[in-house]
Amino acid sequence: MAVPVTSAGGLFTRLGHFLGGLYDINALRGGTATTRVLAAANWPINRVAQIQTDYAATPPDQIIINGLYTNIAAFQSAQGSFLRQIQQFCQNTLTYMVNADTPLPQPTIANAMRVLISQMQLAGSSVFESTVNAGVQTTVGTPNGNPVILASVKGPTGLFQEYMFAETLNFTCSQDSQSGAILGQEQFSIVGPASISNTLDPSWPGGSGVNASLRAVNAATNNSGGNLLTNSDFETFTVTNVPDNWTIVVGTPGATVFKGSAGNSYYGSACLQITGNGSENTSLTQTLTNIQPLTQYGVNLFIKMSGVPIAGILTIDLIDGSNAVINDAQGAPNSFQKVLTGATTGYLPLNGTFRLPSVMPATVKIRIRLSTALENTRSLFIDHLALNPMSLLYAGGPMVSIFSGNVKLILGDAWTIAMTNVYGGWQKAFEQIFGMRQLGLQLPSSGSPTISDSLIV
Repeated sequence: MAVPVTSAGGLFTRLGHFLGGLYDINALRGGTATTRVLAAANWPINRVAQIQTDYAATPPDQIIINGLYTNIAAFQSAQGSFLRQIQQFCQNTLTYMVNADTPLPQPTIANAMRVLISQMQLAGSSVFESTVNAGVQTTVGTPNGNPVILASVKGPTGLFQEYMFAETLNFTCSQDSQSGAILGQEQFSIVGPASISNTLDPSWPGGSGVNASLRAVNAATNNSGGNLLTNSDFETFTVTNVPDNWTIVVGTPGATVFKGSAGNSYYGSACLQITGNGSENTSLTQTLTNIQPLTQYGVNLFIKMSGVPIAGILTIDLIDGSNAVINDAQGAPNSFQKVLTGATTGYLPLNGTFRLPSVMPATVKIRIRLSTALENTRSLFIDHLALNPMSLLYAGGPMVSIFSGNVKLILGDAWTIAMTNVYGGWQKAFEQIFGMRQLGLQLPSSGSPTISDSLIV
């Protein structure tokens, strides 16, 4: 058996009617309009503004409405107990219906939610997905440094973080190399707008309230400084034109693989140079020894061309001992690429994310390869590559890595990234009523859901 979901007595049908009533009340208390409660019915903003205009008109009689704001605040507060009761009704409905179908060891929200999610997955049921996105890194003022801030809206399992807050995150260098930090490993503070702890408040969801610290990753370090690779800055070539700690799988040292000169490096005195011959899919690998399952890693490197090519694709991926690309827990390949016809003769960052599955292969390698060959004599330069375990900013939120550039950071350098979330109706409702982020759970979702948002009425 399974918990009924959309029938007359179905779980989502029952919850939808409670939630519709909750949203109606919050629309009057100062929230957004619903299908039945017009925006003009919002008391703290719309009706008060109209009433103030009425009583300011000739003859002005504002004294009559003294105390209006105080009474509105009392009205808002008075609804709180009923809304909490609605929340309790919804929580009890979930645990009762799930326990009646599948007896739980303990009738907790977490246990009931796990069973519901499992049943939805088995039945192919889904709610409408939230659309989450990380905007571009934007400077604040005129910073001195040039780090790359990589934000991922997916979690370690490969699912989008659908309960993430829509907010602008502020990244500020809080400790530079002149105030105690190591050059290339400067400390950042990451701050988000204030949180609204009461999920039944009409102003919810607000911001995350995050206030975190994170150090930049220095690609010039060997398996330290946040970087899990060795010689990924391509400074050391003990054997001529063969970078230390890298295996040339396809390519010939001195013909298609070179130690790039200091004049072509992004950082330091050397770089990796791959020169096309019109047909070769040049490939280099490094075996990884310090990575973990169900962990997300950020990857950043800098690339430039000797001239804009007519063809060529650079691909960075994770492979196993058989040279097959490793998939994450959702079956997505751990691979990203750059069409080199869009590259330039000046260095630009290229980045992506890798997520390891729960069961990892015995051998894991990072691979740099030309998946489409460069034309003869055209050269690609690669430098300052780093691999870093990404940091979760808050439960259910984005994951972040910060990579140092080739210009030092100074105290107060700052950037912002706008995080957006267009909530699916049920995703937002379940976070509001059940606290899905803190449970570490997420409803199955899709762009073509089987459980419609229209049930929230």
